[in-house]
Amino acid sequence: MSQKFFDPQDKYKYDEQEPELKTVKQVEEFLIDKIYCSEITITNTSENTIKLKLISQIPEGSLPVANLEELKLEDLELSSMSTQIRQFKFYFPRSGLFDYYPATIMSRNLFVCHAPKKPLLRVVEKFLRGNKQMESLQDILNYGTKDMIINFMKEK
Repeated sequence: MSQKFFDPQDKYKYDEQEPELKTVKQVEEFLIDKIYCSEITITNTSENTIKLKLISQIPEGSLPVANLEELKLEDLELSSMSTQIRQFKFYFPRSGLFDYYPATIMSRNLFVCHAPKKPLLRVVEKFLRGNKQMESLQDILNYGTKDMIINFMKEK
């Protein structure tokens, strides 16, 4: 099981040598009033179909976007050697440091596992230059100076 937070408008980081290879670019800082997504991935590596309950919750201090649910309990059935992905969207109306409860799996009212927990989520009104790795054009546009943008366009 894993849980990732990402910007749905800038979801992937692409490999420079093999652009078809991509990974989800996880958010390090969240902007207020911007929609973000949490993606929960659950994999059944057993030889049996299993029935589980997924518990997911938007981060503290945020508001739900799509289904207007702050907490969701969902029954899942995963067949052998299969993966299911669930997503929810949220935004932060104010800046600060916020905790969150990681996605959790229960079976027969017993705890099975939860997604690895990250530190507190940092929410800012404006991105600070210098605190960010410049990995993509979107990063340069969000955090860079005019000269950085021009240099990035020349190099890439």
